[in-house]
Amino acid sequence: MKRKLTAVLLLLADIMIAAAAEAVYPVYSYDENTGLLFGWQQGCRGRGYFDEGGSDCVLLVARTVEDDDNYVPASNAGWGLVSGNTYYGYFPCEGVHYMVANTALPVTYEGQRQRGNGSTQHLGAYDYMTARDLITSTSAQFNFSHLGCVLRLEYTVGRSTTVNSIMLKAEKENFVTAATVNVPAQTVTATGKSSVMTLVTDELELEKGQTLTAYLMMCPADLSNETLTVRINADDGTFVERQLTGVAFQAGKLYDVNLDDDIVKAKSGAGEMWSESNGKRGGAYLETDAETVSSQRCYAPDFVTAVLEDGELGKRERLLGDVNADGKVDLTDARLLTNYNVGIRPVEIDLSVADTNKDDDITMADANEIVRITLSKK
Repeated sequence: MKRKLTAVLLLLADIMIAAAAEAVYPVYSYDENTGLLFGWQQGCRGRGYFDEGGSDCVLLVARTVEDDDNYVPASNAGWGLVSGNTYYGYFPCEGVHYMVANTALPVTYEGQRQRGNGSTQHLGAYDYMTARDLITSTSAQFNFSHLGCVLRLEYTVGRSTTVNSIMLKAEKENFVTAATVNVPAQTVTATGKSSVMTLVTDELELEKGQTLTAYLMMCPADLSNETLTVRINADDGTFVERQLTGVAFQAGKLYDVNLDDDIVKAKSGAGEMWSESNGKRGGAYLETDAETVSSQRCYAPDFVTAVLEDGELGKRERLLGDVNADGKVDLTDARLLTNYNVGIRPVEIDLSVADTNKDDDITMADANEIVRITLSKK
């Protein structure tokens, strides 16, 4: 009884600390050959659930990532795990998740904000994971699975600009913006949907010729019958749009897409999610006495680059000079381009078709060229 009371007090103390402390999430790095690499960060918190008459335990990652090892030891807030029982894990652990049934934990994919070109720091807050483990001996291991997928977008800017957001638009409301996670079933049920996903980029300044790299965490969805539009918005009101052929987005996959005009399809790679047959990475299980287990090893796989079909990326057919994207080149385009050049803001135009005289610069000469083309047709 004394041991159980101590465990309860430890759990309550850990809950109060977790609620008060700033959230700490996993860390990521991108490798051209292997994809998006996952790593635990010291102080990361998850939750563990007992399946038989127990209470929640808190999984606290115990060390920083120094060698790309995504196996880490974790404490369980004083509870001993019993051989023969099944236990479930969930990550990350936030204040909103306490006192909520483990069959309906709330998650959201809205509010994503990338701070810095190529930064992956924001992904951890949206990388929801679940795990299941049957304790059969004196050891325990939580093998986490990512519930989301990541879209990695690259675009080389044609002029110095400041990007404030990136929008991914679908034809229907098929993007999951909010959901609940059933931890034992390891499933996600949508509670909110939208036709637009937005990544705010915090006034990201780019020089001409620099490559924009952005990451967006998504809830998997079958969008194989839809055309997706990627829109990169600058703070002067201009934008660039490209279209993608949708796919059936899968959990744990990295979709790597280059939006440059001269690249006609997304990069592709091979690899599958971690599974029982190929997931034997890292060292031995942690062991204690024969009756209970007070420590676990937590594992999470890297995001692997998904295999994409031909025609994954298709540049939207656009007439040279059609800066307002209405399907024709006329004096309206000339007026908008003139406004852009004289500094009237905001003005939304597609700069990818604005260089009408093809001198690698966007000036009043391009607006004059549109006027010339329009009058020559009359």
